[in-house]
Amino acid sequence: MNKDGPWSEADLRAMARDPDTSSEMLHVLAINYPLEVSENPAFPLLFVENPALLDEWSTRATTGLLTNGRLPDEMFRLLALDSSHPERRSLVLGNPFLPADLCSIVAHEPSELFSLVRAAAEPTTAEATLRSLAIRREWHVRAAVARNPSLPIDEVEELSLDEVHFVRASAAEHPGLPAHCVRALMTDLELVVRQAARRHPQRDEELARVLDAIGDPGEHRSREPLRSVPVAVLESLAQEGPHGRWLAARHPDTPVALLAQLAYDECEIVVAGVAGNAAAPPALLASLKVTSSISDALFCNPATPAALRASLKVTNQLRDELLRDPTTPSSILEDAVRVLIETDLFRRFVVAAHPNVSPGLLDQLSRFKLNKLQLILARHPKTPPSALARLSIAQNPKIRAAVALQAACPPEVRAALACDPDARVRRAAMGG
Repeated sequence: MNKDGPWSEADLRAMARDPDTSSEMLHVLAINYPLEVSENPAFPLLFVENPALLDEWSTRATTGLLTNGRLPDEMFRLLALDSSHPERRSLVLGNPFLPADLCSIVAHEPSELFSLVRAAAEPTTAEATLRSLAIRREWHVRAAVARNPSLPIDEVEELSLDEVHFVRASAAEHPGLPAHCVRALMTDLELVVRQAARRHPQRDEELARVLDAIGDPGEHRSREPLRSVPVAVLESLAQEGPHGRWLAARHPDTPVALLAQLAYDECEIVVAGVAGNAAAPPALLASLKVTSSISDALFCNPATPAALRASLKVTNQLRDELLRDPTTPSSILEDAVRVLIETDLFRRFVVAAHPNVSPGLLDQLSRFKLNKLQLILARHPKTPPSALARLSIAQNPKIRAAVALQAACPPEVRAALACDPDARVRRAAMGG
């Protein structure tokens, strides 16, 4: 597995199960891979080391683990008996992997919610009761009943369309879910739902092959390139669920006429796919109604007209993603950080170390008298002669020595450094 990225879905699944994966990365992976994270042999140890871990992790990560994770029996017991967190208890009590001996703990439970969740998960519950539980406002109850094998199929179909994605993911695990519902969930907006549908015995094998062939990146914020597929496949994806339409919307081989159609899709994620498509005509990009997600996609698209990009507001999340990505083009990088160079100390360091930063931006950064920043600049292969000349008079001899070692160092600057009072600088200037 490539540990430096970009990662395929198989890489992410392997990483979620790898005991060497950091706690921070497992936190991120738990949002979309709760089952794999829960099966990681190092996962229980995290709670031994930090009993407050669930309080520190995001709601989406903990909800996925408690609802669908195969937790160790002792962890199940602790969470199921912890009366200080009633919402967590209700999630755990609806977990399909809950040990049988814990299922009776709500027999005398005063809370109605716990009783409802257990009744919803119990296969022997009467059909009329299951139908009433399927329309409860508490999504924990709907999620528990959605995977109950005794729930009538018409109710399972309804729950596969639920507004809460954890409920849809539970419906995708129901053994009797009709094939057309499974197919729809295979292109659901949420990755955890799509994964559950891909595991269903009624999954559409042809659609699965298409998703594998196109190189589905999983995350809608991903800028990972898609693999080439026939236009007919893209036209077929454009008729699928929102994730399938998003794949067609961002694919460079999608016909312009189809992109124009997808640009007016009811799902904003699909429109954002068009906004991020480098093959989309500039006029089409300029016609899009700008929202935060569409603004981010337009900003990252090299085909976006310069005037339009300059007018877009960049979120801090996107800006940091662009700074971390070594493939971010120089022009987009500059637009992303232009307004921060004067005020954001941390991002100056990150920009200065980026492999695609422009010589002009490096020259601008060299005006800040910060030791760490100047050392990064002095070592950057793209630092221009004008900036090197400015850095050659820095007080820190490490900076001056780094300047002397640069191939772009002006001859007169190197000659001056050859007479530097510091021996290390003189050796560097003379090729030592």
